Amino acid sequence: VPCTPALRQCVHACLGAMLSGIQPRLTDEGTGATYMLRDSLNRATLAVFKPKDEEAFAPQNPRGYEAPENTPGLRQGVLSTQQAAREVAAYLLDHQKFAAVPETTLAHAKHPKFSRVKAKNGSEKTVWKIGALQAFVETKDTAGNLAAQVFPVVDVQRIGILDVRIVNLDRNDGNLLVRHGRTSKYELVPIDHGLSLPDRLEVYTVDMAWMSWPQARQPWGQRELAYIRRLNGARDAKLLAKCLRIRRGGLRLMGG
Repeated sequence: VPCTPALRQCVHACLGAMLSGIQPRLTDEGTGATYMLRDSLNRATLAVFKPKDEEAFAPQNPRGYEAPENTPGLRQGVLSTQQAAREVAAYLLDHQKFAAVPETTLAHAKHPKFSRVKAKNGSEKTVWKIGALQAFVETKDTAGNLAAQVFPVVDVQRIGILDVRIVNLDRNDGNLLVRHGRTSKYELVPIDHGLSLPDRLEVYTVDMAWMSWPQARQPWGQRELAYIRRLNGARDAKLLAKCLRIRRGGLRLMGG
């Protein structure tokens, strides 16, 4: 999986922190497990890690949503333990960081704070896990706590392009983080793309919060139109199949 030098450095910093005794911290929200990985110096959050076997309806889910691997989950079309790869896919498909998806890769990690595997004799074992590791982005709020009109049209349209391409089934306003921008007071940061690239087209307007926003009815900008013209669904599908081994059913809607 491609990994930028900055993200590779972040991974090494997370490793060093865990080896020095800084424990991953499980968040309170969500149906799947999300662990905050912190710096060893000032305890600042460096990244978030989502083990695939702790997703909703996966074998080691810590929130009571346990089920065998590849179980139908919260939405039809995306099976359990398949969401981590889709988190990375959204980043890889965000060419030129057009929609500002935080840097994301697949990582191996092992720590006693992660959910342990239960053996038949009742014992528990700490094991290596594969999951999505995403660089932490400092934000101030979520879109749901602000009036939609304050967000830049360009941000909404670019996230819309991404969501339509990956058939995002979970673009609620809590999955749009808000930070203070350099060119505008508010900038949107899209996260949580695990429920995307489904193997069937069953998405509703309520699945995408921005569809009811006034920005979605504004004319396209020239840069956005040029970006859309350059997209190549078949090429992107081949990229995801090669790097992430996403099943063909999940790539079919991209032209793969």
